Amino acid sequence: MLIAAVLDAVDGRVARLLKGTSRFGAELDSLADFVNFGVTPALMLYIWLLNEVKSLGWIAALAFAICAALRLARFNAALDDPDKPVWSVNFFTGVPAPAGALTVLLPIYLEFLGVLPHWPEFAPLVALYTVCIGFLMISRLPTFSGKKVGLRVRRDLVLPMFVLAVLVVALTVSYPFEMLTVGTLAYLASIPLPCAATGPTCARTRPCPRRTVTETIARRISIIWAKREATIRPEGILQVRKCTKPPFVGRGLCFSGPWAYSAALVIGTPGLLAAC
Repeated sequence: MLIAAVLDAVDGRVARLLKGTSRFGAELDSLADFVNFGVTPALMLYIWLLNEVKSLGWIAALAFAICAALRLARFNAALDDPDKPVWSVNFFTGVPAPAGALTVLLPIYLEFLGVLPHWPEFAPLVALYTVCIGFLMISRLPTFSGKKVGLRVRRDLVLPMFVLAVLVVALTVSYPFEMLTVGTLAYLASIPLPCAATGPTCARTRPCPRRTVTETIARRISIIWAKREATIRPEGILQVRKCTKPPFVGRGLCFSGPWAYSAALVIGTPGLLAAC
């Protein structure tokens, strides 16, 4: 599975270098990824320990495999999506399938290192961990993709990078479970970093705009009064429409035009303060 992860990281780049990319290749790659990174780790975990908890074990393994399939299907569907988030150029949406497969096997690494004993009592915790990794795969969290790694390397860094790559490969071959454990823990610790780097983002195409005070008040009024609509007109005037009888006003009132801002402040102050 580790070899499959390495090949999955380079197959797309090789296809682009050879100018042999195709839709069929993308679908076939996803099918191979589902078997390698969805079915294989789920079976490994179930045969290893999850079978100790009977139904809970196979449900957790099945949930992980389904999450891997959904993650790959979403990736293929996003290839032709013109409204991708702006941060998708440098980040993945959710944990990719290879990283999820290598990450979900952390309990097995720990057992081979002698840290985690093979006790059936740990099976529910392993099942919970498996499901959590599955949800990370189908989440919309930005995660490091490495798309820009290796594209442009300064000439003076070529030799150090080559030595570092050889060192990592040699350590992985000599100490596989130690390196996999360190890499898994480092990857899990790095998941929150892209969120901080991208900042608050809208679900689709652009960073969330910072609202002005007037826009914030309009939004609060729309939330507090479920049947009222507070909008900002193009000229910057607050307009409250669709009036009903609010609980703290004797008669329903409509405000539009230049006086809407002041009237909304006066009427909406109690609920606005409560919402804040």
